[in-house]
Amino acid sequence: MKHTYNITGMTCNNCVAKIKSELLKMPDVLSAEVSLENKSATIEMNKHISTVALQEAISPHKKYIITDDDTEMKEETKSFVQTYKPILLIFFYITLISSVVTFSFELNFHDWMNLFMAQFFLAFSFFK
Repeated sequence: MKHTYNITGMTCNNCVAKIKSELLKMPDVLSAEVSLENKSATIEMNKHISTVALQEAISPHKKYIITDDDTEMKEETKSFVQTYKPILLIFFYITLISSVVTFSFELNFHDWMNLFMAQFFLAFSFFK
């Protein structure tokens, strides 16, 4: 399994080499890729190793701090409403305007649908 972690305190390629060598000394680590540009480490391991254990492994070098890269966790924990909020707002707005126009001019459902579809195509044509 692969996990990505953030590492702070790295300033040069020597820092990268130190962290990588310390991580590879751990028994369950299969491979480790440390990036100075991204300030991250991607570690492939046999079984999950806690962040505390990884921090202890690089503890001889006190200036480096390893933390979870929780961007993947944030993506997974979003609810349906949070994910689709913009599209739901657009549909709500189109439905509301179509209903207001239809009821104010006493039109039928067929006219409401024509108004809804016209607004739908106009709104979504801007995304193209």
